[in-house]
Amino acid sequence: MIDGVSVLKNWVHWVRFGTILAFLFPLVSLAQDRTTVSDWRTSPNIIIETFDQDDGLPVVSLSDIEIGADNYLYVASYSGLSRFDGTTFELITSEEYPQLRSNRILRLVASPDSAIWMFDDRYNLSRWKAGEITVYDTLNGTGDRAWADFNISESGSIWAINNKKIRIFEPNTQSWGLKPPLPFSVSDFVPLTDSTAYVINKEGIYIYDEGYIKTIVAPAALPFDQSDTSIQLKLLSNNKLLAYNYAHLLVYDMTSQQSQTYSINKVEGTAKISVFEIEPDQLFISTYSDYYELDLNSSVLQKIPSTDGFNVDYAEFNPIWNGERIYVSSDKIKYRDEIIFSVGTNLRIIQTLQDKEGNLWVSTSGQGLKRITVNPFRVLESSHGLGGLNAYSIIEDKDQAVWIGTFDSGVNRVTNNRIDFWYGPNLPNGKSLVRSMFEQNNGNILTGIWDWGVKSYDGISWSELQLTDNTNNKLLKTVESYYEEPDGTLWLGGRNGLIKKTTSDEHFERVLSDRNYRVQRIQVIESDYKNRLWFGTNGHGLQVFRKNTLNRVPLLSDESNLSIRDIYTARRDTLWLATQNHGLIRALLDADGNIKSYKSLSKADGLPDIGVHRILRDHYGYFWLPSNQGLSRVNEQALNAHLDNPTTNKLWIQTLTEDDGLPIREGNGGTQSSGMVASDSTIWIPTQRGVVHFDPDYFLDWNPYKFTEINVSSVETENMSYPLYGNNSVQLNLGERTLNMTFSILHFSNPQNISIEYRIKSLQTGWQKLTDNRQINFTSITPGKHVIETRIPGIPESTYDGQSFTLVVPTFFMKKFGFLYYLV
Repeated sequence: MIDGVSVLKNWVHWVRFGTILAFLFPLVSLAQDRTTVSDWRTSPNIIIETFDQDDGLPVVSLSDIEIGADNYLYVASYSGLSRFDGTTFELITSEEYPQLRSNRILRLVASPDSAIWMFDDRYNLSRWKAGEITVYDTLNGTGDRAWADFNISESGSIWAINNKKIRIFEPNTQSWGLKPPLPFSVSDFVPLTDSTAYVINKEGIYIYDEGYIKTIVAPAALPFDQSDTSIQLKLLSNNKLLAYNYAHLLVYDMTSQQSQTYSINKVEGTAKISVFEIEPDQLFISTYSDYYELDLNSSVLQKIPSTDGFNVDYAEFNPIWNGERIYVSSDKIKYRDEIIFSVGTNLRIIQTLQDKEGNLWVSTSGQGLKRITVNPFRVLESSHGLGGLNAYSIIEDKDQAVWIGTFDSGVNRVTNNRIDFWYGPNLPNGKSLVRSMFEQNNGNILTGIWDWGVKSYDGISWSELQLTDNTNNKLLKTVESYYEEPDGTLWLGGRNGLIKKTTSDEHFERVLSDRNYRVQRIQVIESDYKNRLWFGTNGHGLQVFRKNTLNRVPLLSDESNLSIRDIYTARRDTLWLATQNHGLIRALLDADGNIKSYKSLSKADGLPDIGVHRILRDHYGYFWLPSNQGLSRVNEQALNAHLDNPTTNKLWIQTLTEDDGLPIREGNGGTQSSGMVASDSTIWIPTQRGVVHFDPDYFLDWNPYKFTEINVSSVETENMSYPLYGNNSVQLNLGERTLNMTFSILHFSNPQNISIEYRIKSLQTGWQKLTDNRQINFTSITPGKHVIETRIPGIPESTYDGQSFTLVVPTFFMKKFGFLYYLV
């Protein structure tokens, strides 16, 4: 009789025994675990940042956004106007400015004189400029179009048309001047100068000049419905004028005085459309349901194929972003055939615009303000099929496939968008860390596994590489570095020394130093132009192979903590060494390979950390240096010049972190090879949160400070506050000599990463860094005229030359003269 309990016990016994066997015989083969197809290399890599009440906005339902001529971002809502410099929202409401008659701002228009014009729910027209609010009654009236009849000409003239009345804002008098009225009401108008404009109504298109009216398109030539009052005008390049409504377009050539009409699919009702001139004579048309392209040279109107159910809706934004087409609807944004942003159910996208830095700004009804940027870095991670986030080693084989070794997560092979993944059972003592990788001359892939040895893949299966000597003793357990000579001689370095094997040898042999001891912890092996082999170690300095032995090359007085992570042989006379504790070292060699001199690049020169993990040189001559504090980029030629003469030749080291799109700033990796420049010139860097991949072409003309401005936001004394709003000079009142001067950065991408230095020559101060709150505090400042120079430290003047501000402190003579004048 069979006992069911005994059967269960025997089954449990065999399961346990099988588990023990799996533990005792690890990595018998690295079975291919899975293959994944991912579009990670082609899909847009988008970063979206949200600004809401926590950042200083009064509400999350916004009504409009605009970038002023002063380069600030202005955000309108039903709770006032907000002025944004990239860091701080300055709230402009009737509480701070009682003359503002309503906080419910509907529309914003920027004028060339750095003013922002606001239209509120009570049909008031208000102007914000240099810290002051002025309210005008120009457009008071009824109907929801009262505030829409307001345009600015290319010359900067500000026009307002209300019914038949025309007013033009006169900057000299800061008031609205009345022009001769129109004989009819208009649908739309385009001002040209301070006296002329094109106007349109249902009966024709006219040119207005100080009351003189001339018909340029007769009523019979208009394709629009006579009852339609929503016709719009738009001035095009090449001396052309566009008139359009929801169903028709008319293009008038002012040179030939001829017009051409086009028809689009009429949608339900009279939904508004938008028309953009992508380039001269090329128009892009967005309707409620479709997109069109119109070539004015060939007169071809072409409907753009369906966007896979993308719900098109009116959006006022030029549809070219970063050189590619972008589609904006009422609730979604599509870029490179993917939805990159969706606002959600029952919410809307209100407005989109692009700033000079390339950021796309999106105002929403319910989700605040969005900043959308394209990340130059693509990150391969677990969600794409990578077998683990913590990448250690990366190589490229002869077929341009990329191999990635990970921490506790096996081996990956990336071929275009396909990712193959191998993994074996846990190793003895719980370790399964892929420490290093290498491709042999015959195409075999070597994988160094921590405290275990090396696995070799021949394209079909994995096998163990026997690291034994002629007595069958295992010479290395952890292999961290590799080199193979053209004749097939294989060198392996690791924690327990250096070994090598020729193609005729069956076993490895150990390589000792010139003093007959074992050099341990060899992390990198590299050859120079004379085929000399150089070895970077952790704790044993720099070694070179001469006369069949390793020879130490002295560098530092104390090399006990010198850990060399990488060696780059740039020129015949130069070795570059990436070190863990001593920054980047440049060693100059003589003809025999002896070090003549060396210099190091440290944090004092602009490196973010004393540890550099890899030296990757792109085809433009820039070094890319991963570290635990970011990825640094520096020009090799400029670097040599700086090390030759640091006083004369200043150096700019650009360091990128999470704020610039990296998943993490720590690009640590394992040993050889912890990063590579691929055959297609792209760069791959392992991190603890996936593999970073990017094209250095993106950074060729990269200047993140091109549009940065340093401003003085306020000057505060004991009795007075001096808001500057773009002014570069301020004069204190008599008797005031103690003050605080507060600076601000106008920069939208990553203002928190920018520091400011200042210098005041009249006070004999050298360059000093501003405090974290960006203030200079003066106590009993010397009377006179003081010029305060500012700059971004470490940035070349050709990239950003800084800005200057003038502070005038009245002298005692001025005080005495004023007193005498008062007596007289």
